[in-house]
This record gives sequence, structure tokens and C-alpha cells, in this order.
Amino acid sequence: MTIKNIISKQCCDCENPPEAFTYKPFMAGITPKSLAIENCVDRDMYNCANTRVTKLGRGPSNNEDKVMILNKSFGLTEASNFYPDQVATKVMTSDQKVVNIPSQKCPGNVYATYCDPRVRHAPTGDLIKLDRVPYTGHVALENVYNEDLRNHGKNYTSYQDIHAGQIQYYISPEDREANQRPVYTLESNTVQTIREDPMGGLIPEYNRQQLSHGIRYASGYQHTRDQLQYREDIMDGLMYQQNKTNYGVLWEDVLSREVPATHRNYKA
Repeated sequence: MTIKNIISKQCCDCENPPEAFTYKPFMAGITPKSLAIENCVDRDMYNCANTRVTKLGRGPSNNEDKVMILNKSFGLTEASNFYPDQVATKVMTSDQKVVNIPSQKCPGNVYATYCDPRVRHAPTGDLIKLDRVPYTGHVALENVYNEDLRNHGKNYTSYQDIHAGQIQYYISPEDREANQRPVYTLESNTVQTIREDPMGGLIPEYNRQQLSHGIRYASGYQHTRDQLQYREDIMDGLMYQQNKTNYGVLWEDVLSREVPATHRNYKA
């Protein structure tokens, strides 16, 4: 694939204008931010061309059961007064005694506490057992002047800095491509660009060019292949608005160098 066929020639007043584009990927050490922030990209390079190519790739990307958690230290810690326990079921033995046996419906470890009345069943007073230790934002009085609490909740520069809330932010490795399965089927080359509009706004755009061999082997019927191409061309227009504001798709290439991917934990 030739990039010049995808990125149109730019008109500018520079002495040596680029033929079609400026290829400059994001370098290591850049802070992923919103493109609306003035200093998050090299503004000077847009003086000669209003389009910058930042990444080349091939899609569609596959769904992955992994995530990259951007702010692992998000301000909450596990409560310290919970202990491991088991869920028990009451049964009656042959000699008319009631005993507790481990429940087969919930064989894993659970957690309980005697210190919090909110985790007791009101009618019976039984402990309500949880599948994980809950988080708490409590800060002990003797720790309120610790250095790690300086500027608590202030001066965030990216999602990785947010450490004073109850939300963990994450992106998926499948965000390495703007076109993803199962929405897209046909194999294609993709070019990630950032375009400066006449008002100075920076807009991420993703140009997709279908590969001929991917179309050829998609189906044995020409009618089906034509319908797939037509459907994905329509999807490009629908996905444009979503992709140009998608933080993960824009910054996945940078964040994947800094943040390891871990398996999804639906209990977290």
C-alpha cells in the first residue's frame, strides 16, 4: 500500500512543501492527553502540512480478554478488617442434628467481617459474605500528612495520574486498530493520521484500505464479497465520529510500551 494514495496532497506556503504527508509517530515519553491541549503534540510541524501520519497498521484487530489499567493506584485500598470464609449450607443429619457444610453453589473463597453492621442480613443477623474484599478510601489520621498525599486530587495530566477517585481507567489491546472484529471482517491496511482543521483543531482520522487478497478469500460468492465491502464502507462513515474522540485507539501504541496488559478481572 502506498500512503500517498490515501493522504491527499497538501497546499502550503513552505519553501519545500511535503508531497503528501508528514510521517512522525508518537515517540516514547509523550504524555497521552486530549488533543485539544496545546502542547500535547508538535504544533510547529503543522505549519507546512495539515496532516500528520502517526501510525501504520493492519486490521481488523481481534477481541482480547486483556486490559491495560492506566491508574492502578487509584486512591482506594482494600479494607483491612475482612477475613477469608466459606459459604455454608445448613443440613440435617440422620440423627436430627443441624450442621453446616460448604455450599456447592459457591465453592470459592469469600470474605466477611464482624465490624460493619451493613454486611449483616437484617432479619436474621447472619453475616453477608462477599466475593472480594471491598475497597475503602479511609485515610488513617496519622497518615494525612504523608508525602504521597501531597496535591491529592489535583494537577492531573492524564488518566494515569488520577489517584483520588473510585474509578480505574483502562483500555484494551484491541484498540491498536480503529477497525475491530466483529464489526469489520475484511483484512485491510490502516493509516492513523492527525489533521489540523482551518480553526486550529486537531482531529484524529483513520483511513482504511481493503486488501485484495482479504476480499478474495472472504467468500466464494462475488455477491457476498460486494455486500461486505459495501457494508464496511458504510461502517467507516458511522465509526468516524466515534473514532476521532476515542482515547484508547489514539494512544494505544504509546500506552502499550508503558503499561503491561493483564487479564480482565470482572470482580475488580
